[in-house]
Amino acid sequence: MIYLSSKWMYKTSCFCFLFLLFVFSSCVKNNQNPTWIEIDKWTIVENPDEAGAAGILSHQFDDVYISIDGKIIGYFELPVKIPLLLEGQKEIKLYPVVRNNGISATKKSYPFCSTFDTVINMEIDKVHTIKPSTHYLSNLSFWVEDFEDASTELTPLNGNLALLQKKNDPNYVKYGNFYGYIELNKIDSVFAYESIPFYNVPKAGAEVYLEIDYMTSNSFLTSLNASINGYEKTNPNISLNSFDYANLGWKKIYIDLKELVSSQSTAVYFKHVFSASLDVTKSESKIFIDNIRFLYKK
Repeated sequence: MIYLSSKWMYKTSCFCFLFLLFVFSSCVKNNQNPTWIEIDKWTIVENPDEAGAAGILSHQFDDVYISIDGKIIGYFELPVKIPLLLEGQKEIKLYPVVRNNGISATKKSYPFCSTFDTVINMEIDKVHTIKPSTHYLSNLSFWVEDFEDASTELTPLNGNLALLQKKNDPNYVKYGNFYGYIELNKIDSVFAYESIPFYNVPKAGAEVYLEIDYMTSNSFLTSLNASINGYEKTNPNISLNSFDYANLGWKKIYIDLKELVSSQSTAVYFKHVFSASLDVTKSESKIFIDNIRFLYKK
């Protein structure tokens, strides 16, 4: 075993520190000033080839995935200003990003919306501003419940007590003219509604999503029923957390159904179920829903 004296180790440490300091200083001196790209928040527009198919447009693309000339730059929360050591014409591709199943740690480029592509002549010490927009892709299959029609395609299940009402209170309307509203209390303490059945939903790893705009002071469960061998199997999926009245505000969630749908390979059809029971600590609560959108590629 070799023992090193503390004096020798001290000299060696000092030498390494001075060497690294010299290298770092040289790098700073030799580096050029950066160019900057400043990216604003996403906007969503209608696909001119699919007018009206997606219903009332809403989104919560709070993040962006960036590539430049085919090289990955990474994920960023918007708005953002990024320094880059680049010059000349560059092809920039921006991908709208969702927080999969409402979890901020599971960011994913949304497979059903377009990228924003642009070419910028990068100049040193200049800020290049980008205002990205996106739209739903063509050839998507949509089912939309945005409560704008006279009737709804959601029906109550047995045991349901609380009614799903269509409301247009201007204090709460954010998209279109109407939204869905459920009020839970000690008497009407249970809510459970289901969608129409969906046949021919793609499996084998195909992308399938459910979008919901919501605000709620009560926990709220989404499930996916699958018809297998003549019986409906219930698959509880994502529970939406409650917020107190002071912090109520519209949110949007993108629920990834790919694995759940693909695992039900013999299912003849699927149904969405939305349910809630009054939280035990409350005497009443309110649930607002809008722009329920079920989509996949045709």
